[in-house]
Amino acid sequence: MSGEGTLRESGNSEVEFVRHMRLLTQQYLRSVDAWEAAYSKCFRLVVPDQISSDLAPQQREYERAHRELQRSVPQARRMCWRYGVRDPWDTVLRIRLGANSPQAGIASAIGKGERNLVAVCLAELEEAAWKPAESATDARLEPAVQEGPRGIVRRVVDFFF
Repeated sequence: MSGEGTLRESGNSEVEFVRHMRLLTQQYLRSVDAWEAAYSKCFRLVVPDQISSDLAPQQREYERAHRELQRSVPQARRMCWRYGVRDPWDTVLRIRLGANSPQAGIASAIGKGERNLVAVCLAELEEAAWKPAESATDARLEPAVQEGPRGIVRRVVDFFF
């Protein structure tokens, strides 16, 4: 898949976009894992914003994957907002590689929780992208129910049950 032209030409562009985001996210997470694996091979001191020469290929791959994912995030955020899905992209993109020394034994910069949140988000977006026509027709078929002012007892019952 190259460019947005391919995404717009297909039948359901939102489903294609979610699949594209899934691919970009997998590439990004793989580049983070490769960077951390290379980083943990040697004894290192934590030096902020300095990358050693042995990490240069992994750093370039990470930066490329980060840029590609970051380009697609605004559209993913709009879809999250439209379908009421939690937006996980801030936590995933704002990581700091090499913040701890490898001998400290600190876990990955992107933990299992963030990875699961991204997977759930993409699954929910793909499911929602397949069903927009169904939900729109259901909303038109159901008549709007007008409720009058509710009493205090009704509000308490609605709150707990």
